[in-house]
Amino acid sequence: MRGLPRKLPVGCRRGGCGICRVLVLEGDYRSDPMSRSCVSAEDEARGLVLACAIYPLSDLTVRLETPRLNKPGSMPAAQTSGE
Repeated sequence: MRGLPRKLPVGCRRGGCGICRVLVLEGDYRSDPMSRSCVSAEDEARGLVLACAIYPLSDLTVRLETPRLNKPGSMPAAQTSGE
């Protein structure tokens, strides 16, 4: 995702760590498989996805979400200021 007003946090870049969880508020995209430990089928159905595993088909409006799991040895949850 290029041209964003702020950078999204990144971790594994393969859909497995959950650091880049976003809620897609508007727009269309296609997605690659994502780890179910980071995004459940219910989450994905409501638009909660991993930014590293989606490909925009139109302009997107997204909201950064913090990972729900903090496994030992994993990267810490991203801290962002709200707008």
